[in-house]
Amino acid sequence: MNLSEDISRIKTLMNINENMFLRRRVTNDELEHAFQEALEYATVMYKRKNRKAPITFDNFGESVISLTMDEIHPKLIEDSEVFPYRDIFIFLVDLFYDRILRHYESVFGEVVD
Repeated sequence: MNLSEDISRIKTLMNINENMFLRRRVTNDELEHAFQEALEYATVMYKRKNRKAPITFDNFGESVISLTMDEIHPKLIEDSEVFPYRDIFIFLVDLFYDRILRHYESVFGEVVD
């Protein structure tokens, strides 16, 4: 692990990597609710789909974060139609990565390296 990875990990552990735009508009409870809804929906969607291609962790994770963004979108545009979508998306990936990974591995039975 290099220094930047160590700093990033410590920031995540200490909850320093805050996205202030998001935090000013969406409460922790609202964000947690949106994430749980997205996780459940993506799980059902991927389990039901007859897919020729295998389900990958990257596709599943991206779907969960995109669905979470869809859920909180109205809060993000309340006072401005323009918002830092990419920054918030990356923040949510960092915030929920471990939980999505554990869920994916337990539901789909595939260990991700």
